[in-house]
Amino acid sequence: MVRRTSRKYRPRRPGSPAPGRCWFRELATEVRAVVHKGISDEEYVATLKVLRKMVVNVEGGGTPDVRV
Repeated sequence: MVRRTSRKYRPRRPGSPAPGRCWFRELATEVRAVVHKGISDEEYVATLKVLRKMVVNVEGGGTPDVRV
């Protein structure tokens, strides 16, 4: 992963309306690729659902609002 302070993640156009969005979008895309490496989308979604349910169980709540 490239450090956030590298030139790669500096805004491309200083005059753009939201230069931080470009940087954040690129960073989020790279992080997602690292997190998903070797994991199918189906496995990733199933894992998130299980983790959400586990959090709800620990907090003592009811059924979480799970959206796919």
